[in-house]
Amino acid sequence: MGMRVQLPDRPLGAEIHGVDLAAGVDEQTFQRIRRVLDDRSVIVIREQRLLPHQQVAFCGRFGT
Repeated sequence: MGMRVQLPDRPLGAEIHGVDLAAGVDEQTFQRIRRVLDDRSVIVIREQRLLPHQQVAFCGRFGT
């Protein structure tokens, strides 16, 4: 299915669907997530089951 972005009717926030952060995301998908975050300031990626080291690894891709 692939990643889908749902934008609300306001300028802040977005919901991202169709990604499994625990399985890892490729660089192209990560860059798309980063662009949505840069554009909308807040993102929600629901129904993720991440172990602490997986969350640290994903968040670390954004930088310090």
